[in-house]
Amino acid sequence: MKYKRVILVSLPLLLIALVGSVQASTGVFLIEPLKEATQNVECPSSCQSIGGNISAVGGNIDFYITDPSGVTVLRYENISFVDFKVNTAQNGTYVIHLANRLSTNNVTATLFYGRNFYIVLSAEVSLAFTTVTALTTTVSSPSNPFNPLTGLLTQIGIIIFTTVVAPLLVSLLHDIILRKYQKYKDGESKTPVVLR
Repeated sequence: MKYKRVILVSLPLLLIALVGSVQASTGVFLIEPLKEATQNVECPSSCQSIGGNISAVGGNIDFYITDPSGVTVLRYENISFVDFKVNTAQNGTYVIHLANRLSTNNVTATLFYGRNFYIVLSAEVSLAFTTVTALTTTVSSPSNPFNPLTGLLTQIGIIIFTTVVAPLLVSLLHDIILRKYQKYKDGESKTPVVLR
């Protein structure tokens, strides 16, 4: 029984430790015409770089990052998707700017970024449609962008469940059935227990 208690106590602590070590963030911004959205990123002395990607739906945006002194250290203009990485020479607050200066419509921008890593997940898709008869084609993009951390955390959860939680549940059920059988055998219960 002590072993089971140790597992039940250590499992939540393990999950907290795994989730706490991830330094990645994501944000979705609705940017009106001639407006800009910003995201502050704190960079302590252990922060060497900021990297990630930006995607925009509904129009193109300007994207730039300023350092703690207010100097622009990275700039992309008129983009709908870009991977980025900037080395952080100073400690302090870096500001990520997403500006809708080109579109007359609202633009939805998705920002995925992290400190001290750089993930490149990109693809270019070109679509061409030819209509032979009257045909309506709808192309829709997913409402939620792909997040590699979600997949990683899901895999970790599956591994923990199959190696720790499932055997623990089987053991608990086995103990319950054995207790019921023992009560029946000792005459304390009139309900028969069938073991297979």
